[in-house]
Amino acid sequence: MAHLLSIAAAGTSASKAMWYATRGTGAVALLLLTASVVLGILGPLRLASARWPRFAVATLHRDLSLLAVAFVLLHVATTVLDSFASVGWVAMVIPFTSSYRPLWLSLGTIAFDLILALVLTSLIRTRLGYRRWRGIHWLAYASWPIAAFHGLGTGSDASQLWLLALTAACLGAILAAVLVRLGQLPTGISPRPWLSLSAATPMALVVFVLAGPLSPNWAKRAGTPAKLLFGGVKLPATAAATTQHASSSTPPPASNLSQPFNARIDGTVRQSSTAGGALVDIRLALHGGPGGRGGGALRIRMAGQPLPGGGIQMTGSQVDLTPSAGAPLMTGSLTSLDGSQLTAQVIAATGARLNLHVQLQINPSTDAASGELSAGPE
Repeated sequence: MAHLLSIAAAGTSASKAMWYATRGTGAVALLLLTASVVLGILGPLRLASARWPRFAVATLHRDLSLLAVAFVLLHVATTVLDSFASVGWVAMVIPFTSSYRPLWLSLGTIAFDLILALVLTSLIRTRLGYRRWRGIHWLAYASWPIAAFHGLGTGSDASQLWLLALTAACLGAILAAVLVRLGQLPTGISPRPWLSLSAATPMALVVFVLAGPLSPNWAKRAGTPAKLLFGGVKLPATAAATTQHASSSTPPPASNLSQPFNARIDGTVRQSSTAGGALVDIRLALHGGPGGRGGGALRIRMAGQPLPGGGIQMTGSQVDLTPSAGAPLMTGSLTSLDGSQLTAQVIAATGARLNLHVQLQINPSTDAASGELSAGPE
């Protein structure tokens, strides 16, 4: 009976909790930052009513800004504490210092630095003077599009309808506020530059979403390290093979295939798109084998749906092992996957079985793989 094994990339429920917390705090921070920017745009119009006097609007703007800062800080903290991508504290304040999606993560860092500048200058506002403080305060408007591109570029839900709808709604609210503000410009001031900028931002976001998060292999193209591309999967223990192999009638050699052995392995990792999802092929040569003989080969193929945050939702796997030169083919499937650590079970035509334990190190720039294989009886 088929059943699912849930394999966590980080291996702990705590990591999953951090992952969900990072997603949630990021979405809430975007909403609060949007509300703060909208009130900031409309603030100079001195909007007020009997129920909402001007001081109430100003207080709401201040409180929403403080809440936005608080959720940004939570988002930063949970990102660092999440062990999946191993993003350090330095990468949170210094752009382009992380190996995980460096460009898109760095946009978030830049947005965070801009917000920090706003907070710090607000604390010394009386010393800076209103004009200087006001000039720096314009950074708040720059932080929003930078944060939006960061969320779409590095977020694990970038291709999900709910996040796209949330981003579109936030962008629509800001554009509406800009149009209201432009409608109140004093005579003699042309609104054309601001209208051009307002039109360019949504167009750039739409083009980016279509060419980025909604296109194939975005996880790899965005800069996800190769060792994380297999993370966070649900692996069917009795998955159907994605390739078929003819059974060999060649009798096995005299050596017992079920004897344990260790071998060094090296080869390549390739991920490709298919009509039904994605394929990950790992082809490895064995240096050593049963009785110390070399010339063997190991191939692992995984099929499934690509995940926005890197990895695939597994629907099938095939593992082919030739223990040494001249030995018959042994076939099977993966039984567990934890990042770059894989285990599998293979069987020969004679009924001999082996459990395989593979530890891989993957070079993200060349897709070269190397590591160790340990094989033993069931």
